[in-house]
Amino acid sequence: MRILGWLFMLACGLALGLLFGVKPQIAFYFAFIAMALNFATFCLLYDEPFKRARYRTERQLLQISAHGMHAEEYQRLQSRKVVATAEDRRFRLTLLSGMNILTGVVGLGLMCWGVIARMT
Repeated sequence: MRILGWLFMLACGLALGLLFGVKPQIAFYFAFIAMALNFATFCLLYDEPFKRARYRTERQLLQISAHGMHAEEYQRLQSRKVVATAEDRRFRLTLLSGMNILTGVVGLGLMCWGVIARMT
């Protein structure tokens, strides 16, 4: 999904450049809004696997006690570096990822509009 996210961001950027100075000017503003939303959702989605990994570690910490015979295990989990697994990186369709896909598709449409507007 990351490759698709980068391609959508590229399409939104190209749409923004192609629609600059083209009439009607509202298309440029739509391209700007699509690029801003696509960039924001891409940045927020970039950190999702690490959030899931942190949440998994926190759940493990809640299951064991910081005192007694599990104190060493608790300390090890608490100081361990957070590593995202393949399961954490798996694509999940959420509101945020749906917004990223939607703004990417809008960016592709606006890019096509810009290409056609520049050719005529």
